[in-house]
Amino acid sequence: MFETKGTITKYAGYFLIAFFLMIIILSFGLPDLGLNCGEDPYMKIQINGQKFNPVEYYKYQRMVMGSAPRNEQMSEYFYQSFVREVLIQQKAEHEGIEFSDQRLSDIIKKRPEYTNPSTGKFDPAYFQMMLNANNMTLPEFEKIFRRNAASDELYFYIGRGNAVSSDELKFSSFVSATKIQIKYAFLSNDVLKKRYEKDVTVTDAEIDSEIESRNVKISDPNTDRERIRKQLADKKLDKLKNDIIEKINSLASSNASFDTAAAILNGTTGKSAPFKIGEEIRSEGKEPVNLGAISGSGIFTDRLLVMGNNVTSPVINSASGLYIFTPVLKELPATVTDETALDKTRGELTTTGFNTVIRNMLLDMLQGSKIIKSSKN
Repeated sequence: MFETKGTITKYAGYFLIAFFLMIIILSFGLPDLGLNCGEDPYMKIQINGQKFNPVEYYKYQRMVMGSAPRNEQMSEYFYQSFVREVLIQQKAEHEGIEFSDQRLSDIIKKRPEYTNPSTGKFDPAYFQMMLNANNMTLPEFEKIFRRNAASDELYFYIGRGNAVSSDELKFSSFVSATKIQIKYAFLSNDVLKKRYEKDVTVTDAEIDSEIESRNVKISDPNTDRERIRKQLADKKLDKLKNDIIEKINSLASSNASFDTAAAILNGTTGKSAPFKIGEEIRSEGKEPVNLGAISGSGIFTDRLLVMGNNVTSPVINSASGLYIFTPVLKELPATVTDETALDKTRGELTTTGFNTVIRNMLLDMLQGSKIIKSSKN
C-alpha cells in the first residue's frame, strides 16, 4: 500500500476487495486517447455535493481499475468502486486526515510501481511515461492518488483502534504461512517499437496531413514537426498494443492457458521468487527485478487467489510495456495451529474484525449519502 504501517497495510489490499467483490473482473486494455466509444460523454456524478465530470471518472477507471468496461456489469462494478473510494475519502477528510503536497510526493516516490525497474529508484522520466500511458496530467494523477492515500490512512487508524482477536490472530498467521509464486511474460515498449519499426514509422506526408487536418500552428518547424512525429508514432504504438491486449484478454475471458497467451505476447518470460500475501514481489535469480507493475495492478489483486494455475491473466498495460501472469504455486494452509507461529503473529496485529468494521462503515455511508448519476441521453 502507500505506507507500510504494520501487517495490516501489507495484506489489506489483497483481502478488502473480498467484501465488495460482486463479480470477477475480466479486465481489458486501455483505449486510445479521449473517451471510448462505449463511454458516455454526458454522464455526471455527484456524491454528497462533490461533482465529477466524465473525463475524470473514465481516467480513474483506466488508471485504478486498469481497464475500461466492456459490458454493463463491469461498468456498474467500476462505478460502485468509484463511489466507495470517494465516500471513504470524504470520511477520511471529515476525520482530519490530510496530505500535504510534500507528503504526497514522498509517498509516490516510495511506491515500487513508479520506480524504474532497471535501477529500483524513482525516476521522474519513467514516472512521466506512466502518466503518458494513462493519458493523464500530474494534477489528475495526484487527485486520484490523494484519494487512495486518504483511504489507506483511514484504514490504518481504524485498524489501530481495535484490539486483537483470536480469529484475526489466526488469519494473520494464515497469511504468514502462505507461499505463492507466479510466472510472467513481459513485452517492453522498446521491443515492440523495434519489432514493428515500419508500422510505427511516421512519414513527412503523415505529419503534413496532421498539421493540415488539425490546423496546427507551427512556430518552429524543426521542434514542432518532431513533436507531432512522436505523437503520431505513440498513437500507432498504442494501436499495436491494443490489438495484442484485445487478443489476450479474449483468451483470458475463456480461461485459456498462459502459454497460449505468452505466445501471442512474444516477450520475455520469467518467474517470481516465492512470496507471501502482501510481500513485495521480485523476479527470481541473482539480480532480482521488482515486479511492482504486476503487484500494483488491480488485475493482480483481484484475480491472483481466484484464478487457476497456468491460466492466463488479462494484460496489465504498464508504462514500460505489457505484462501477463499466472500462478504456478499457491500454498494456502487450511488452518494454523502452531502456537509459536501464533505468538509471533500476535505482536504484529493491531486490529480485530478490521474487514467487518470497514464493510459496516461503507454500508452506513452509502445509506446516508446523496449520490446522483445523470446523463443527457
